[in-house]
Amino acid sequence: MDVPRWRVVLLEDDADMRRYFEDCVRAEPALELAASFGLLAPARAWFAQHRADVLLTDLALPDGHGLELLAQVVRAQPGCDVLVVSVFGDEDTVLA
Repeated sequence: MDVPRWRVVLLEDDADMRRYFEDCVRAEPALELAASFGLLAPARAWFAQHRADVLLTDLALPDGHGLELLAQVVRAQPGCDVLVVSVFGDEDTVLA
């Protein structure tokens, strides 16, 4: 019997960190790497056309802020869980 896998999308501009997360997702049989991006714009375009179960996102990106994608995903795909990985720890960013 096939067990459904969670479709994971990564958004991380640091290439080494992104590869690490990709390897972690690929190593877990319950997860499927649906897409992986280093920039905000292609991630936003992908989510406009596709669905995911989990978004793992950085916040500080060269072409914008990960909160933009987080807001888009929460509106369009409320069933998609979002995990934030960031060096930002200030209260305003965390609460946003």
